[in-house]
Amino acid sequence: GDLVCEVIALSQVCQKNDDLLYNVGTQKSVRFSGSSGNNLKVTYASIDASQTTRISVVELKCDESVYPGTLASSGEKPKLQYNLVFTSKCCCPDACETAASSSSSGSNLSVGLILLIVFLVLLVVCFVGGVLYLKFVPEAKGTFWVTLPALIK
Repeated sequence: GDLVCEVIALSQVCQKNDDLLYNVGTQKSVRFSGSSGNNLKVTYASIDASQTTRISVVELKCDESVYPGTLASSGEKPKLQYNLVFTSKCCCPDACETAASSSSSGSNLSVGLILLIVFLVLLVVCFVGGVLYLKFVPEAKGTFWVTLPALIK
């Protein structure tokens, strides 16, 4: 039958036959256990059409030197329980937020804010340029601005 992949959090692909894909955990089954530090675990479960239950346990391991992270399988023990270890700086308490912000090389300015800054700079340049033009060019006495309302009619 068709496999609905929208709700799968983890899957296993059989190495001998790439056509075999097993759901080994769904998003709605997620359970957290332990406390912050090195003993936090995330457990996923799934039950397939033949009522076979598969469980995946992901141990979250804190390592300040690893970013964004590595995922390693530690085997299938007992049968149909898949054990994984995710090692990352982000598994350490309050460390991921600082790691993500320090690794981003982009600016925090939005496109709208950049456009507004450019517009304001151009407005100031036009104003200052106009004042200097009217001051230093003898034949420019602002006649354009005086006659503008009559030209718009």
